Amino acid sequence: DTDEAATPPSEQHSLGAESVGEESLDLVSRQLAMLSDPSPTGMHTLNHTLQRGFKFQADAIALGGVTAFMDVIGATMAKPKKTAMDLQVLDIALDMLLTTSASEEGASSLLDEEGGFDKLVSVLSSPAQKTRSKALQLLACMVVYTDKPLVESSLRRANRYGGASPGVLLASLLRDKEGALPEAQTCTDVVTLLNALVACSGNPAALVDELSSAGVDDALTEIEPLFSSSPDL
Repeated sequence: DTDEAATPPSEQHSLGAESVGEESLDLVSRQLAMLSDPSPTGMHTLNHTLQRGFKFQADAIALGGVTAFMDVIGATMAKPKKTAMDLQVLDIALDMLLTTSASEEGASSLLDEEGGFDKLVSVLSSPAQKTRSKALQLLACMVVYTDKPLVESSLRRANRYGGASPGVLLASLLRDKEGALPEAQTCTDVVTLLNALVACSGNPAALVDELSSAGVDDALTEIEPLFSSSPDL
């Protein structure tokens, strides 16, 4: 009899799973370390690793990946001028945050991230449309994960010098820019977030009135031409 034959199949499987688990943890740990000096190449590599499955995502979350992604987002948005490389880094960080926050553990980590929603709201001023859309999608998802108005509060803080209404920033994303209609995807994501905010509000009627006063109704009227051309709106 060989040693392999003497080892029960269940133990062989267990040993193999343990080896894969250690390999995953080591790989994710090494790639997360690259975020201290983020580059599009390194972040693409990590993003590809996260797409390999739940085990890799769970390891990233356990190793503080959500905090690392948020640090990259915060540092990028703090730059007065953003290069094309900066926007690439921002886009990939948002991608990885979308991937990890799809699980309960990842969403909980994001909810626990101090100042995390403020950083996501800051992305709404990004010059790159796809980064604005991804931030809106994350915010909409997070609204339904908690019974606390954390996203609404962040939107209010973003407009703290203009009346603290959560609708001002969202209305600005819906408005025509230089005579051209805003991007359909952005409008779709703004409307999704607005619907989530109202649906999860403790006082939806009051919030609807406040959003209207902030110009959201007028902004929605301005984008009516998009409603007929975009099936998502």
